[in-house]
Amino acid sequence: MHERLLSAIRLFNEEKFFDAHESMEKFWQEYSGADRVYYQALIQLTVALHLYQNSRLIGAQKVLARAIENMTDYQGPISGIDLIKLRDEVIKYLADSLVVPKIKLGLVD
Repeated sequence: MHERLLSAIRLFNEEKFFDAHESMEKFWQEYSGADRVYYQALIQLTVALHLYQNSRLIGAQKVLARAIENMTDYQGPISGIDLIKLRDEVIKYLADSLVVPKIKLGLVD
């Protein structure tokens, strides 16, 4: 796995969403593969969780909805991330704007 992406996943799982976003975006800007939209969805997810941390719930929900849309065509895993589980968790939290999501990017073996 690309080191910048691995770093972003670690930051994400430590709930350092702003830093995770920065790292993922740098990876995404250099990435030209077929899964580019999927990585864009991860960036959107990270931005949404940063917005949640800052009590910007409406903005967070809008960005989460875009992330779900960008994940729709992927059945995963990609880069070791179980996309079906991730998408289900995102949908669960999108339904309840009062809950701050506790989502982790779990790697599969």
